[in-house]
Amino acid sequence: MKRFLIILLGSMCMFSLCMICPQAETSTVFSSSARETIINDTWMFTLGDISGAESPDYDDSSWRQINLPHDWSIEGEFSTQGEAESGFLLGGTGWYRKTLILPERLKDKRMILNFDGVYMNSTVYVNGKEVGRHPFGYTPFMFDLTSILICDGESKNVIAVKVENLQPNSRWYSGSGIYRDVSLIVSEKTAVAPYGVQIRTPSLSESPEKGETEITIHIDNTLPENKKISVRNTILDHEGKAVSDTQVSQITADKNSTAVVQETLYVNDPVLWSTKEPVLYTLRTEIRTEDGHKDVTETTFGYRYYQFDAKNGFTLNGVPMKLKGVCLHHDQGALGSKAYTRAMERQLELMKNMGANAVRMTHNPADRDMVALCDRMGLLVIEEAFDTWSNSKNFNFYDYGMIFNEQISGDNQILGGKAGMTWAEYDIKQMVLRDRNSPSVILWSIGNEILGNIGGDISSYPAYSANLVKWVRECDDTRPATIGDNKTETENQTQAEMNRAIIDAQGVIGLNYVHGEKYDGIHETHPYWPLYASETISAFYTRSNYKTYNIDYSTFQTTGFDTAHAEWGSSAEESWMDIITRDYLAGEFIWTGMDYIGEPEPWNGLTQGSVTTLGAAPRSNFFGVTDTAGIPKDIYYFYQSQWNDEVNTLHILPTWNREEIQIDGSGYTDVIVYSDAPSVELTLNGESLGKKSYTTHTTDQGYTWQECDGHLYYTWQVPYTEGTLEAHAYNEKGEEFFNTEGRYEVKTHQNASEMTLEADHPLILADHQSLSYVLIQLTDSTGIPVTGEDVLLHMELTGNGRIIGVDNGDPRDTTSFLPEEDTSVSKRTFHGACVLIIQSTDEEGTINLRVTAEGINEAETQIASIRIYTGLEGILNIQEWQDLNVTELYQSMILPEIEVMS
Repeated sequence: MKRFLIILLGSMCMFSLCMICPQAETSTVFSSSARETIINDTWMFTLGDISGAESPDYDDSSWRQINLPHDWSIEGEFSTQGEAESGFLLGGTGWYRKTLILPERLKDKRMILNFDGVYMNSTVYVNGKEVGRHPFGYTPFMFDLTSILICDGESKNVIAVKVENLQPNSRWYSGSGIYRDVSLIVSEKTAVAPYGVQIRTPSLSESPEKGETEITIHIDNTLPENKKISVRNTILDHEGKAVSDTQVSQITADKNSTAVVQETLYVNDPVLWSTKEPVLYTLRTEIRTEDGHKDVTETTFGYRYYQFDAKNGFTLNGVPMKLKGVCLHHDQGALGSKAYTRAMERQLELMKNMGANAVRMTHNPADRDMVALCDRMGLLVIEEAFDTWSNSKNFNFYDYGMIFNEQISGDNQILGGKAGMTWAEYDIKQMVLRDRNSPSVILWSIGNEILGNIGGDISSYPAYSANLVKWVRECDDTRPATIGDNKTETENQTQAEMNRAIIDAQGVIGLNYVHGEKYDGIHETHPYWPLYASETISAFYTRSNYKTYNIDYSTFQTTGFDTAHAEWGSSAEESWMDIITRDYLAGEFIWTGMDYIGEPEPWNGLTQGSVTTLGAAPRSNFFGVTDTAGIPKDIYYFYQSQWNDEVNTLHILPTWNREEIQIDGSGYTDVIVYSDAPSVELTLNGESLGKKSYTTHTTDQGYTWQECDGHLYYTWQVPYTEGTLEAHAYNEKGEEFFNTEGRYEVKTHQNASEMTLEADHPLILADHQSLSYVLIQLTDSTGIPVTGEDVLLHMELTGNGRIIGVDNGDPRDTTSFLPEEDTSVSKRTFHGACVLIIQSTDEEGTINLRVTAEGINEAETQIASIRIYTGLEGILNIQEWQDLNVTELYQSMILPEIEVMS
């Protein structure tokens, strides 16, 4: 691959080349439609309710120019005017404006404006005309602008969007604004309808070798006359090679209507999509009209089959599998709610390396790129629609309860909606229609803890449940519906009636925070219910904090050990034992994969104002296996030792400085080793403290777990002595092995005097979207990481990049996540570490980072930012060469000036 890269870059001047446009990565790589163009650049924004801002003639020159995605709440100060549960960051009203000049060649095309997500209560105007509103903050929505946009190469088309984030409306940090992509979809006026392709593989479990593929295509004819058209469908493999016969249908599409084409294609011995081999295929649909117009769409999908069974849990492609899942909110720590693809990808990489094979999108539909990443990376997905129905939750009077039963007005031109349809029906259908071809999606959740923390009349809730399930099945009858249920164990009758609608439709029940034998009681009462643990744990972890085994109410921090949890939760170990020992449970989804802003249990507050002596803090929670910066906590390695069969884990805690740990009156301290190794030996300054071994247990279904001294990990009581504490892993033959992940040794360190800088991506695209996360770690003079000392870092950037976020993972830190300037920022480390987020510009070159701190030797690193060009060799895949020594490579090359051709 390195040789190909050098040849391609060195030979650029030999070909007529096209540059990928700066915003095109998302639409080109992850969208099913090549007709779609991301229009995230050069929007104008202002905060406040501005009169007349929808007018094309309004002067917005004093507004701030931004690129999407954008979140104005993360730009504000943490304030006790807000609530702890929403992260002490405020909402308000904001306006966005975008000007487009469209060429004359588009005047006969159909043009659809797509919003992937706007939080919330958005009203859209185009050229001064209100085209519609969309109140929910998490589902996509579209408008057909064909009759409104002017395509003459001269006239300005103005898109204006008013966004109102009325407080309070959320149990977690939501963000505010146009925080996901906006795109313009350009097609012929006879073309595949939005979300108009559905792909089913109904006989795959019986005859996988046939690859029977049922295709339904909805074709919009928006012309005022009937059209004779031909529809060609072909299935392509991941290399773009046709692997099916091409089916051609001849139909007549009536004027101003939607025609439906159904076909069956066959692919011999398709490679089945799985979590270990996520192979994707593409359906290419080509439409030709009698007058020669052609429209092409491509839809990504995968072949796989699965089953939830009331007795034996979950199987994928006929193979038993425990769902090892994480719950994830949509915020990305320092980035707020801004949906950068790389940020989501990094988050999923961390979860995948931990051993997770599934993600529950909580408690709202995810960004489409998030689902597409799961398709590509091999992570199963639960898409979840709502956190509440018609009744507000936690006194959030402006949440979805306001609009659940509200009907869409007759003058709203939103696509997929019609007068009289409720927003509940519209939003759940948009979620399902968008993602129904994604092989990663296995369940549609109609809601989470719907009866929890609400007031008011709930007599209609069983009927709501039945309607939501019906609407899901109208859009997709191939995946079960589910719900996050926290009331069944209390024998709540309303919950039982809500669940009945799901079970009657062959759905699956998710149980939140059930423990031990209570699972067995529910299983015995409902032996035909397929069950899984939709939410577990709610344990509290502060990264690298070993001064307590519990919750420290004096410092507003918690422990790094697996010993503290919410009253409704459990330890990670207890919960996994519940799951792994019960074959009928399909798996679990832990709360949570990553710390998120808001809901800072055990110091949460549901009303305005501080709940501590710290003011607007803590501003984030302690639930995650990584902190908000994405730095793994110790518990991350517990899960890796239990869940990831591809690596060997050997992780020791605590650290080994007296002032950082708990030592009892006899001079002993607790030492934990998270490992999957059959045996582990602990040594202190080279002297053995004993070798311990696991005993292996196996269920009837073949699931195994290992125990030592009643734990799923190794424990020692060690007399504290300065020096080196080291864990040694041994296989079944008693042979020591060294290829492990985690921290296999801890050493007594001196004062911090150095720091290391590690960029997760030393090479990024020059597209002003790509990101590189730089981990800054304090060390002593010998290179030992220092976690008991913190300093104020000063970070300066030069070259073709900018700083867009900085985070140390400390829930109490209320200094801004964002820099005052693009090129410099200051932040204290937390337990010796900090993460800086760098974004490329649209100019290629070297990005230089310099970090200084008082009493610490300065450190520098470089990141290369390049453009990708296409020529005879095709598009160069950046994922294949991220591990090159790209800085040296970039500096060693002289790139020619290239004329960009459109």
